[in-house]
Amino acid sequence: MHWALGSSHSFAYHGSQRGQFHANLLSGPPTLPDLSGLDEVDLLMPDVDVVLGEGGTDPTNPYVCGIFDLAQVLPANRNVTDKHHVVKFAPKLSASSEQYVHHIILYGCENAASYGVSLSHNQVIGECESMPKGCGAMKWPWAVGSEDVVFPEDVGMPFGENLRWLALQVHYYNPQLDAGVKDSSGVMLIFSDALRTNDAAVFDLNGGTHHSHRDPLPAGQDDIALSATVVPKECTNAWDVPSINVLGVVYHGHLVGKSFNIDVTSSVDGSYRGMLRSEKRYDFNHQSLEPSLLKTISRGDELTFTCKYDTSSRTEPTEFGELTQNEMCWSAFTYYPAQAMTSAMMQGASHIQCASLGSLSYTAPVVAPPACTPSGDLGSSDASNILSSMTADLPMSWVPQTDVVSPAPTCFCLRPVITALVLHCLLM
Repeated sequence: MHWALGSSHSFAYHGSQRGQFHANLLSGPPTLPDLSGLDEVDLLMPDVDVVLGEGGTDPTNPYVCGIFDLAQVLPANRNVTDKHHVVKFAPKLSASSEQYVHHIILYGCENAASYGVSLSHNQVIGECESMPKGCGAMKWPWAVGSEDVVFPEDVGMPFGENLRWLALQVHYYNPQLDAGVKDSSGVMLIFSDALRTNDAAVFDLNGGTHHSHRDPLPAGQDDIALSATVVPKECTNAWDVPSINVLGVVYHGHLVGKSFNIDVTSSVDGSYRGMLRSEKRYDFNHQSLEPSLLKTISRGDELTFTCKYDTSSRTEPTEFGELTQNEMCWSAFTYYPAQAMTSAMMQGASHIQCASLGSLSYTAPVVAPPACTPSGDLGSSDASNILSSMTADLPMSWVPQTDVVSPAPTCFCLRPVITALVLHCLLM
């Protein structure tokens, strides 16, 4: 939801007193665990210059990495050779440079030594569009609009043991090439006081992030659908548990992204199991990790990832790539228990690579969601009574009439005693 404070009840631009928050209109806000008193660790970029490093491709899109030695940031009572669980990730953005931060991803460098990569604490890699070799274990993705990640009480993201070195990749976007910008953004980790039952992980699903993955999007079209990226049964059959539990799903596109969706089908009988998340109106400025509609994915299920775009505002083709003015078709979801097969990347039409399984060919399954069944009647007297009890101030054109069929209202203006809080709720 978006909110704004103003002196009138008109839904219009209200200046700087505005913001956003998440709300569950069905079940209300979640009850979060009390994490007070637990160990906290900040991983922050060390006041880096927001400039393109040597070898970068576009001065408006610097990629910078900060390297951290977990042994030097853990509290004194913790040993880096032991296993620890992070139970909360919270973004920390520098107020003076927040506007330039496009995305942040925390990676574990589990295999850097095997590639001969030398790392040091507080090291800054000025050009990090391609991550250092061996630093590919995604732990926490963040993009504009995302909020804290808090795991269930029996789940934690593992750190320590063979995961000592961490890389924080920050993609900055500075389209006007503002000079003198420095940044100290990053993430706060909260560690549990005891190990939890399940290890969490991030599944990285890449449906196109490079010009070699996808053809450019044609200009001047308002509804471009890419061919689907499929994670076939051969990939999920590699899991060593009957099913995984999906916690949250995030989609990532850029400025002309329109909608994203992941559907899950059973390879046993082809039946439709459900969707992880349907984002009908993608907004680059309000990206978030949202709870999954389908709570589990079974071994042998197939995932179908679809991405749509609106290039009606552009006069030139849009290439796929890492730059903000390029486009992406990318998703990730957090889940447990962690599995070795935890990533998939498209490799041209009808081919995908799932972790170390090599290139696999696939045929896109038939995705046939059941038809929507209407529930309730906004034009009924019961609905009118509920609205009246809420003392909602609705323009007459929005008030459901009992003798006409009217569309569902999409806006509500609630009048507190002192000031107007305008909530614009887009029902998707």
